[in-house]
Amino acid sequence: MNRRCGHFLAALIAAAGAGAHAQVVPIYENDFESPNVTSCDASSFQSSGFTNSYNGTGVPPATFQQVNTADRLCVAQPVAAGPYYDPAGTAGRFTGGFVRHNDHNWVESWATTFDPKGQPFLNVSIDWAMVQLLAQKQFDPTAAQNVVLRFFCVPAGQTMAITDAGGGAPANVSGVAPPTALQTSPFTVQPPPNQATNPNAIYSFYWQTQRVTVPLSTCPAGSQVGMVAHIAGGNTYMAFDNLRVTASATPGGVAPAAVPINAPLALLGAVLSLGWLGARRLRRGSRACAGVRVCSRRRGLRSLSRK
Repeated sequence: MNRRCGHFLAALIAAAGAGAHAQVVPIYENDFESPNVTSCDASSFQSSGFTNSYNGTGVPPATFQQVNTADRLCVAQPVAAGPYYDPAGTAGRFTGGFVRHNDHNWVESWATTFDPKGQPFLNVSIDWAMVQLLAQKQFDPTAAQNVVLRFFCVPAGQTMAITDAGGGAPANVSGVAPPTALQTSPFTVQPPPNQATNPNAIYSFYWQTQRVTVPLSTCPAGSQVGMVAHIAGGNTYMAFDNLRVTASATPGGVAPAAVPINAPLALLGAVLSLGWLGARRLRRGSRACAGVRVCSRRRGLRSLSRK
């Protein structure tokens, strides 16, 4: 095929992709590497102050709630019990963490609220990994467990709140309308592999990504969207990270970000410049291809001829 025609088609495909990404509005991205408090308990390798650590952080800053505590799990600090392992390099120094302990009817939950910017769909992507705590060795990650995200409409002027339901039940949610969940999205998290041959596998983060799209057509105009997380299953400690939220005009999950939410302006300018160059090539390519037509196939190849 004529090289200029190839450039033309490539530019056309790129332009179509750019149009699709233009539908996606960044809403939130966590920054667990920059907590308000960086200290960790030397014995448990964790801090139970998830809200103290992360309220007012992220892009843009978020406000979290927790029931029965949730944690900032310290991944990179060395302790006597030994290190955690993060083969994928996803966790960095810190992640979020929370627990379900059926022996004590103890269910931890955490929650936050997002502004969908008037878009009809909210898209969420989050990474989960079950892990054994180094000091509190009571959460062997040997079987698959479910985490659950519940989504609620939070009408303008209302504030969502979560409280302990007791009896091992998920947190109660108030300040929402309707009072029932707009959507409930369970996700099965698999345990770390190779536990039979690797004694450190239970201390390894085996990250798995949950992606959810939530239709908002039944929420009152101007509503925000509340998201509440809990674990459903056996005794489990669950780490979480890389929470990224977008809103969009069409469903389809969280699109890969062409420019990160917290990208510097110089990078944004570079991307815009590439788009301008692509548009110029598109115009030039269309003129170059104006006199070319496909006339026949020979031996499986497409030949070109001039008009």
